[in-house]
Amino acid sequence: MSATAIPTEPRRDAPPTLVWAVDRADPAGCDVTAGSVGLRALVAEANGVGHLVVDHRVLDTFSLAATALAATTTLRVVPVVDVAGQHPFLLARATATLDHVSRGRLALALDTTTAEPGLVVDVVTVLDELWQSWDPAAEVQDRRSGVFADPSLVRAVHHRGPHFSSRGPLNLPHAPQALLPLWARGPVPPALDARFDVRLQEVRP
Repeated sequence: MSATAIPTEPRRDAPPTLVWAVDRADPAGCDVTAGSVGLRALVAEANGVGHLVVDHRVLDTFSLAATALAATTTLRVVPVVDVAGQHPFLLARATATLDHVSRGRLALALDTTTAEPGLVVDVVTVLDELWQSWDPAAEVQDRRSGVFADPSLVRAVHHRGPHFSSRGPLNLPHAPQALLPLWARGPVPPALDARFDVRLQEVRP
């Protein structure tokens, strides 16, 4: 695996970005250790890189992103995931968890290369609804009364789209970022143009 600087087309000003690209000559594509992931992240942070894009064709990018976040304090980490790779509820929960533990240092890059526009719209709609299903003030955590959250500040999501359905709020309190920043690798439907902050060019090591 090699670290490769890539060009981006930012929707607004963005810090330098570093991407982890898989060496396509490696048939397994798994020449990664926790130590190497943490070291790459530390080096990136020390060199003033604002965002680290975590991309891998075989390994789970959320696991790699968690290792990078644990090794750093200011670096923002951006795992790349297939927009159709899992249900949006699971995607919303995984990203909200990483945003919690990193105190707001996560962004999400959706690979839309082979997805039809309607599916991308469906996924992003569910993600945004779930991320905003908890009001920032909903989490009470009153041990004396035994009240964890104010139910009046938790909004149920009733989404039924052409590709995905989701019912109920996210089973996780409001993350530090109300809406996680979204990046795209691939085409973006015109209706979502303003929702994506950065467009990534495909990397071929």
